[in-house]
Amino acid sequence: MTRNAAAVFTPLVGAADDDVLDLLRLERRFFHDGFHHIGKEIVRAYWDAYPRLSALRDRMMGQDGVRLFSGRWVPTGRITKGERAGQATVWANLNYLIQGNCRELLVGAWMTARRTFDAHPEWRADVRLPVHDELVVSCRRRYAAEVCAALEAAMSFEFFGVPITAEADVLLDEQDVSRWMSGDIARKIKEAQAA
Repeated sequence: MTRNAAAVFTPLVGAADDDVLDLLRLERRFFHDGFHHIGKEIVRAYWDAYPRLSALRDRMMGQDGVRLFSGRWVPTGRITKGERAGQATVWANLNYLIQGNCRELLVGAWMTARRTFDAHPEWRADVRLPVHDELVVSCRRRYAAEVCAALEAAMSFEFFGVPITAEADVLLDEQDVSRWMSGDIARKIKEAQAA
């Protein structure tokens, strides 16, 4: 993990200052002693740059969990090992709020896609795996375009006034074999084959 990655990653996942330092200590062999002070300054500057987000984080640290937009309650966890065992992980509540709501959005899109797939049994479309904000789907190849269109429709919507858009790609390698890869790579292969 680079200094920049640690600085961006740790506030987003809700890591406490000590946890940030633990992550940054992993990189000590690559940077001079005292880098952890720079890391603390970077994290502090991040929260200073986003005062409303910082205020939300501070308010949420007083809660014993978070309520997602779906109504589902996600309780605060507890540290199970080490000298802080038993301590509530209230510093992670902001992350629980963000990741939990993202999960709810993905599940909603998944269920919408599932209903469309069920209405078209000839597609033999099935979600094989959710990966972060993606759904990995298998289907009959001749229906891939229809399945991609159904996925894009299911995963594109407005959330509290914010447009959520999605792209679906058929993942085929240079030999036209279905393989796991990023959509960016699949699009590049398709473009190269069309040229």
